[in-house]
Amino acid sequence: MKIFTDSSDSIVRELDTIKDSFGITKFKAMKDNIERLESFSELLYQISGTKDEESKRILEKFDKYKRANEEARLEQFRKRIKNFISDKDFHNSFSGKVIKAYQKRDFNYYRDRRLYLDEEQMLAIICDFLDSEFNQADEFRRMAFEGKILRFNLDSFEDKEMAAGETVFNHLTRNNFIITAPIKLLADADLMRTLAHEFGHVADNIDKRFASVKDISNYAWVSSYVEVYSLLYERLFLDYLIKNNLFKEDALSGLKEYYTDIYDQFNSIRYLSNLDDYLLTNLRYKSKKGIINQIEIDEAGEFIMPDGVYSDFADANKYSYSGVIANYFATLKHEDPEMFKKAFETFKRKRFDRFNPSIFEDIGTNPDEIIKVLEKGTTAVSTKKKLILE
Repeated sequence: MKIFTDSSDSIVRELDTIKDSFGITKFKAMKDNIERLESFSELLYQISGTKDEESKRILEKFDKYKRANEEARLEQFRKRIKNFISDKDFHNSFSGKVIKAYQKRDFNYYRDRRLYLDEEQMLAIICDFLDSEFNQADEFRRMAFEGKILRFNLDSFEDKEMAAGETVFNHLTRNNFIITAPIKLLADADLMRTLAHEFGHVADNIDKRFASVKDISNYAWVSSYVEVYSLLYERLFLDYLIKNNLFKEDALSGLKEYYTDIYDQFNSIRYLSNLDDYLLTNLRYKSKKGIINQIEIDEAGEFIMPDGVYSDFADANKYSYSGVIANYFATLKHEDPEMFKKAFETFKRKRFDRFNPSIFEDIGTNPDEIIKVLEKGTTAVSTKKKLILE
């Protein structure tokens, strides 16, 4: 069995279900249906190049709900910024400690190599990983069998500023879809790493089955922890490759990229935490999605002017802390599986909220221990030691 499907039938069926719901949906659920319709009609275009005209007509018909939904999301974004400002002293202190943990580290990458694996081989590796860590291989196989793992159309992917993959979830049907970059843009090891990352989002969505409708609806817009599952699965997959002596150079390169991204995101957090409150709250200084020009900070703590723009505020806010929390969970899972289960169960209940420094105490640790675990990981990777996990 292969991983990817060449058909967009599964997306078309999902769109039909969403469109049918507009005839029976009450006002309170309309904003979620608008969001689903937009997501899946855009997804259909991204993987097939086909625009769904009926979806376009429905969105035009319910334009007032669409505009209300956009304003509601923008208000959630404003609240996230306000929440960030209230804890900016903590962010500034914590991000400085994270950056210090990277001092004198060698993070040179290996050159990417093509592995020339076919899909059946990649499927076997990914499923063995998922079964060994979470007993979830059957869910991955089911998604592949039902045509819910797809690739972006090359033209639409190049026009879209995004990472190597994306997961789309339909709250109505509780169906997940994984979409990745075209094969020619990803080396095979990176493709498997991307699939592991995206399946982390699938696992997150599966674990939302007992959550409230409000939590599910607002999760992506409110929570600072939406990348913890995905970064945990990505990190554990790289550890799995090293432990099983599979493509160790590629896995080590992936781990270096993993840690570098955490560093970059906290560099942005450190910059944001030093901004004047007016800059953070005034929409004049950011686009609709919150993109802010980056002023980098050198080792002396001085601002230097940027060459361009960095990630938007929401990305910096969630990828930074999600990264260190996922890194902590991955280490805990290796060293104390029972403690991991307890800590992760607590995290599941806390993950719908905006960032709060108490998250570390909630999951049974503290900021200093989080930094200690991060420093341990960066040291091991940068010195190329202890690659085979005990």
